[in-house]
Amino acid sequence: MKKSKRIINYFFICMLGVLTFYVGISSPKALSHDFTNYYGITITRDEYATLLNLGFSNDEIYYMTEDIFNENKDLSATLLSRNQKYYKTVYPTYGNSYTVEVTEDEYYNHDNTSIQGLIETNYKTIVSTISSVNSTTSRFKVTESWSNIPSTKSYDVIGIGFDGNIHINNVITFNYTYYVSSGAYYTESTYFYKLYSETGGSTTFKLPNSFVGLSSMMYYNVVKDTGANVSSLYMCGDYAHATTSVTGNQAASHGIGIGGIDFSSSVVNKFDETPCAYSTANVSW
Repeated sequence: MKKSKRIINYFFICMLGVLTFYVGISSPKALSHDFTNYYGITITRDEYATLLNLGFSNDEIYYMTEDIFNENKDLSATLLSRNQKYYKTVYPTYGNSYTVEVTEDEYYNHDNTSIQGLIETNYKTIVSTISSVNSTTSRFKVTESWSNIPSTKSYDVIGIGFDGNIHINNVITFNYTYYVSSGAYYTESTYFYKLYSETGGSTTFKLPNSFVGLSSMMYYNVVKDTGANVSSLYMCGDYAHATTSVTGNQAASHGIGIGGIDFSSSVVNKFDETPCAYSTANVSW
């Protein structure tokens, strides 16, 4: 397992940390000048535009570590599709939890007051993107962010599923960024398990024990199968949160496809079911 960690000073967290994680993933915006992110990486206008075209948000670029930046800055990318979905998960006192899609307005302006008969209600947003890396390769990316933090912090899963005559042709890249009440801020790439399959890929990871804001992201590149003709791409960005304490092996007991993360029958009731954030794009491969 690989791991990187950064700590940001308390003053900066007070000014920008809450905006980043409570407000969520900001929409991409063009940059009119060269930019230096928190880690001191100078990003030119062209490099910034490339990162946006690869599906990174402004917040993700600001907190981008050097390894991710160097991996992506020189690519010739075009953003083909971006889809952002907002979800509310309700945990009743009796019965199973359920997740419904909500409007952007409710996500940003919901009332956290407890409702009689409910244990808690959590809000999260999922952004899925498809980018063209070159004439024969595309990038699938998903980002999940919490609006309010769940009480259960165990092993969660983030994943991207697809169908059609394509396959993953590089490694799955994953990290998550969070901050805690003391003001310490961390970026981690630690994971328990990465799944590579013929219909997608996923990452199982352990949530931090204590945090007040968290966003996780994952991406990989795809190419067509040998001899295939591909005219469209269809992908599902998905996230599964453990509603009770589980082991890493239990969380890793799943498949991934165009319908999203699919847990084995022995553990499926231990996770919420979030609808996919789908993205589609036309290509000529």
